[in-house]
Amino acid sequence: MIKKEKGSKPHVTERHRLMDRPIAELSDIMAPNENEIVEFHCFLARSDYIRRVGPMDERLITREQIDFGLRSKIAGCKVTFEKSAVVTYMAKVPFEEVDLPYMVFRWSDELATRSLQAFTGTWEIETETERVLNRWIRPHRFRAFSSAFPKQLEQLGRENFIKYVVSPKTRKYIASAFATRTKIPDTRFPQGPGPKKISLFFDDVASQDEPDSTAPGWIRHSDKPMIIGGMATMPSRMHTLWPAIASILPQLDRLYLFFDRFDKLPSIRHPKIIYLTSQSFGDHRANGKFLGMLFAGDGDYYFSLDDDILYPRDYVERMTDFLQRGNNAFIAGVHGARLKTDIKHYLTDR
Repeated sequence: MIKKEKGSKPHVTERHRLMDRPIAELSDIMAPNENEIVEFHCFLARSDYIRRVGPMDERLITREQIDFGLRSKIAGCKVTFEKSAVVTYMAKVPFEEVDLPYMVFRWSDELATRSLQAFTGTWEIETETERVLNRWIRPHRFRAFSSAFPKQLEQLGRENFIKYVVSPKTRKYIASAFATRTKIPDTRFPQGPGPKKISLFFDDVASQDEPDSTAPGWIRHSDKPMIIGGMATMPSRMHTLWPAIASILPQLDRLYLFFDRFDKLPSIRHPKIIYLTSQSFGDHRANGKFLGMLFAGDGDYYFSLDDDILYPRDYVERMTDFLQRGNNAFIAGVHGARLKTDIKHYLTDR
């Protein structure tokens, strides 16, 4: 995500929105077709395109995907996300001690700092070096050590493990790596787009209005009655929220999604979904599912929905048909129960 306040340097942030989520929980609504960056773990591009915007910047061991994404943006090209592609990423396979000299050097503070300096030098951009080191680079190194020496970590505890294992071995591996890298070729990196072009690009970004997903959705695209849904959710329901939305969203024109007491909103963008938060609208708990009625028009159909139900594909069609047969003069509700195979009593056999 690119942000630039007028008169200040641009600021770029990167979000891994679906990391560590089970595939079974994911749906089409959770990942946009167009993205701004792509992780190089799973990256596909034509070689002639890479030659046109590249070569890759060999100075970068972090932020390399953002660098490539920015170059693509300036070149007027798109970075897309292929939802049907599934890969196996084995980064969490345990490390062995023989892996550490490479891993520790690869994720060293020295290389990371040089990388961030090269990145900011190219783009004249603000970055939080200490935050990157503390929240990304050093945890990577620690994970490699803890994976290779699990017994020592358990015996020593985290603090002594860092003091007596991680720190001395890190110094040893990094010193050895720099001492043996004396005859390597000059580092290749692409010619930057140029200060003027970069400045115009970021100024253009700053002038664009960022989509406000929390704005009330009163814009109508048709004179026909709209099919509107309202749903409330809370942090403990994330595992059921996405399947519930995926089951009902294709049947709706708009969904008002109320986030109850979230410190940080989950990342989800869809043109049909409008955020409402307890911070903005008050502590309504489950009743937040009715807030969308404030923005519905006369004649619209409003469905109050739950975040732990999988709705049938014909749910909206059957409900609206039922209402129309009664001239839309009443409110309809549905109550469900799972019946046993051998039903002898309606109350006890469900």
